[in-house]
Amino acid sequence: MRATVLAIGFLIGALVLGVMLLPEGEVATLSTFVEGGAPQETAVWVVEGDGLGDAGELFLRTGPRTAWLGRLRANPAVKLARGGEQRAYVAKPEDDAELRSRVNLAMADKYGLADRVISAFFDPAHAVPIRLVPDPTRKPAADASPH
Repeated sequence: MRATVLAIGFLIGALVLGVMLLPEGEVATLSTFVEGGAPQETAVWVVEGDGLGDAGELFLRTGPRTAWLGRLRANPAVKLARGGEQRAYVAKPEDDAELRSRVNLAMADKYGLADRVISAFFDPAHAVPIRLVPDPTRKPAADASPH
């Protein structure tokens, strides 16, 4: 049993390292907030455009049981750092098969081989698409709190 657990751990570690070393795509940093306002940062892939949503909206995806999905469901005020800028958004997880399919296709187009490697281990058919809507009421650069 111990050998099986070690083998699985090694395989997952190799997968993560391999994906990190692939030069394809952009990695952004999503800040979700726990009770009390402390930020929790997560590296995420992000897509936009191609009829996915309204101007300024971005899309992420995650597994249905990730910790950061639970945090943004509890507090949808998030921040996203990408391209040297940090912006405030309202995160909206969606249970929509058509949107999930469009986000998965956009991820595959943008992240290429890295997306195919991840998809071999984590089925994107079960991913939760997350719409990020710009929140002009918050100024994230001056303040690390969610409000």
